[in-house]
Amino acid sequence: MLEISKKQLAKCGKQKRINQKLARVAQHLMAERPDDEISKSLQRLITSKDWNATIEYRNKWVHNQPPLISGVGIVYERRNRWIVSDDAIAVTFGGGDKPHHSVEELLGSVQRSTLLFSKVVREVVSLYVELLSGHGIQVTEENMSVAM
Repeated sequence: MLEISKKQLAKCGKQKRINQKLARVAQHLMAERPDDEISKSLQRLITSKDWNATIEYRNKWVHNQPPLISGVGIVYERRNRWIVSDDAIAVTFGGGDKPHHSVEELLGSVQRSTLLFSKVVREVVSLYVELLSGHGIQVTEENMSVAM
């Protein structure tokens, strides 16, 4: 649909070490085709505070340890509990660590980013259906037909 080669996509994100394919496609489109509707839709998504918070939460969950959430009991960060200073050595225990998120905050962010993502998907699908109709392929919710 977008005619982006793997070579073009590989060039995107090298300076910032972007591994996420969505971010690479968005970066390419914004650089090469900033006025396209799909570029604008992706721009809204990847610059969204909620989307980025959700992706950051997901990345921490997958690659490190689940971020600490208030209201789910005592939680601990994975870290060295020994505190070493010039004149003493101590170890901390009990009470847990300070949570990074509340359940309400996390749910709100994930809900808003999911709604934004679904809006972008609808916009992209609509543009794709429009592209197909230019080639004689009609797509409706009920069926698909090809006009020759």
